[in-house]
Amino acid sequence: MASLKKQLLFFAWIIGIFVSISLLTKLIIVIFLDNTLNNLDFFDIIHSLFWGLRFDIAIAMIFLLPTWLLYYLLIRLGVAKNLNILFFSPFFLLFFLMLAGDVVYVFDTGRHVSYEVFNVIGDIGALTHTLWQNYKFIIFIFIVLMLVLFFLLTKINNIFYKKSIQLEVGLLLLLLISAVFIRGGLQPIPISPIDAYSLGDDKKALIAQNGAYNITYSLLNYKSSLQQIKINLNEYQKNNYDKILTGLLPNKIKIKNGKINKFNVVLIFLESWAAKNMRSYGNKLNASPFFDELKKKSLSSMATISAGMRTTEGLFASLCSSQNPLGKSIVHSELENMEYRCLPHILKSIGYKTAFFQGTNKNTSGTGALINKLGFDASYGKQDVTGNSYPIDNWGVQDIDIYNFSLTKIDQLKQPFLVAINTNSTHSTALPAGIEYKFGKENYYQKRLSVMSFADNALAEFVKKYHDKNYHKTVFVIVADHTVSSGDNLYDKYRIPFLIYGKDFIKPKNIPAAISQRHITPSILDILKINTENHFGANSILDSNKIYADFFNNGILGWIENNNMIEVAVANNNIKCFELVKNKTQRKLTKCQQQHQQMANRALVFTHYNQKKLFAGELLNFNKNK
Repeated sequence: MASLKKQLLFFAWIIGIFVSISLLTKLIIVIFLDNTLNNLDFFDIIHSLFWGLRFDIAIAMIFLLPTWLLYYLLIRLGVAKNLNILFFSPFFLLFFLMLAGDVVYVFDTGRHVSYEVFNVIGDIGALTHTLWQNYKFIIFIFIVLMLVLFFLLTKINNIFYKKSIQLEVGLLLLLLISAVFIRGGLQPIPISPIDAYSLGDDKKALIAQNGAYNITYSLLNYKSSLQQIKINLNEYQKNNYDKILTGLLPNKIKIKNGKINKFNVVLIFLESWAAKNMRSYGNKLNASPFFDELKKKSLSSMATISAGMRTTEGLFASLCSSQNPLGKSIVHSELENMEYRCLPHILKSIGYKTAFFQGTNKNTSGTGALINKLGFDASYGKQDVTGNSYPIDNWGVQDIDIYNFSLTKIDQLKQPFLVAINTNSTHSTALPAGIEYKFGKENYYQKRLSVMSFADNALAEFVKKYHDKNYHKTVFVIVADHTVSSGDNLYDKYRIPFLIYGKDFIKPKNIPAAISQRHITPSILDILKINTENHFGANSILDSNKIYADFFNNGILGWIENNNMIEVAVANNNIKCFELVKNKTQRKLTKCQQQHQQMANRALVFTHYNQKKLFAGELLNFNKNK
């Protein structure tokens, strides 16, 4: 008969194995993201690993408890008489897969998986291809770790049970232990992934979090309340809240004695384009000559900052002029059901026809449902495209094919129209067979530039074909939805290309400021001479009085004004200060001054206010702060 002591020892073995796997995974992140984590010293990393043990132990208990309950039933039903630790092999394998997928996601975006887990089933083929194409070394490392683990498991003795109340006693103890550790300890509120932000540093939080715990937490909280990240305002910010906020709220666009310009609007969301890879934003190589040349003829800015790292996040900010829930999307949350009045809603109300096209499956990442929520009438994805010039890749159709398909559908739309296109070729680093890798394919960077060059050629062909059709005057808005690389720093990670082009009727101008995706819809409406209402989170870029940009990354809020940039921790107000140099193509660390503290005040108060309005469903009254 197995004693209670042996049961507890067995529990310790299982928990130890799960925790060891988690720690090894975190070490992989630390080693291979050394450039991203380069400001952390050895003790910072050790502190983060120890702090994150609460997540590691919690996920171990989440796996152990139901597995042990299953085994208990098998014993009491007489199906099993002994327990081999290999009984846990399928659960260890699942755990490995969750962590491996999360590691790849961290390398791709610089953050752990959360709500995106709901899109895995629909995108499993594309994700598997991307994993094999770009992260073979991760697959190899995890296979080796699994083989070592299963070899060690075979060395652990089986446990034989006779019918004894000690089995129930062991189960009761496990239930009690689980109740404590799954909650993360004895605190009154169970832990959640956002608790890692209390470390006050996004990189330390990244190390502390456990990918499998994040995934499990998201699955268990599907369609439940999306947690709002707490922004800890200091006493000065609280006492001067309204005063600080008044200088930040955007002005309403009021057109006096003007007729609405019912120009067509074509929005192109360039999939995963990063400004740091483009000559017009400081790169020495010429991977996007068409975009760079068109930018000279357009209304643009010296820098544009994305609102997130996923397509749905970029779309929401660009079309609705609001921050996303910090580090998240409104997709797959109760925020989907809130009321919004976005660019498609406004233009439809004055007679515009609307359509949205994407090169991937139209339900990828919840995009199809989101764009319908945001006001588009028609939605098309890769399954609708016919007459392809190139084979469909693992994500979808190539850019030239989605462009050509959209042109056939645009021909059927009554003018004026609003059309948005989310491209696909740059979703991957693979080119169709027979296409030259212009910048090489020996490493990820070369392939990324080569794919961008291919996509830039397709963009040039689309714009030419569009103009050849002699539609009415058209406002082209070309912007990336987000970047793909974690980047060497947060500025590069969120810096994207952007322009507004109107052939012969929009005056070229390069705004000497960093703008955000929140500025896009107000700017379009300004050009169309349409009055705005009380719900936008930014001005038109033609109104240069209140232009600032922001981003959020793992507990760190970035804020840019003129040539100054700060990164402030929302948990404790700690700030780092930078100067933007070389036409805002680079950032340089600088000593924090009083002006930087004032920027932190504005960043935290504005974000606190935007998040409060977003979660309360009050974006339609954004400018009514009292």
